[in-house]
Amino acid sequence: MAGPSSAVLLSLIPSETDLANIQNNIQEISATVQGEDFWVATTVPIGGSVKINNTIEARPFILELEEIRAGGFYSAYELSQIAVFSHSKPLFSVNLIAMCNGQVDHRILGELTLYFANTLNGIIYFDGNLELQEIAGHQGKICDIDTEEATAAYSVCDTEFMKWWLNRSGFKMIK
Repeated sequence: MAGPSSAVLLSLIPSETDLANIQNNIQEISATVQGEDFWVATTVPIGGSVKINNTIEARPFILELEEIRAGGFYSAYELSQIAVFSHSKPLFSVNLIAMCNGQVDHRILGELTLYFANTLNGIIYFDGNLELQEIAGHQGKICDIDTEEATAAYSVCDTEFMKWWLNRSGFKMIK
């Protein structure tokens, strides 16, 4: 059963050094890395809180790195809303996908997302809507992005909101 996913949207194409650092960070936290697939054993090296004692129980994830192109995953309509929120057009996406749906998988995904957003100066895309009416007194910035279908929306936020969200009782990423 697949779990939640998120992305870090960047206003610049990462340099070769940035891409190498992403891969090094994934190696550092993983028991195993095979192409885009990796099994997280700990998030402690990136400032997280998860430490799995048995590498057999490491959690499976997928990392996808891709340029954002017009007519791709995001429509021009969505990209214009994201640009208003972040004050720049997103050009690159660091996609993170949990392959399981346990609480630890949500925590790992949240910590990875926050780390890469901080490191790469990006904003965070939630693969769904956080339903802002239920989030009172939050820190940071969050915005709902409407799709052209008008029946769907998803949320984007800054790192300050993500830090707040990770510390909230009942924290979960969107699945």
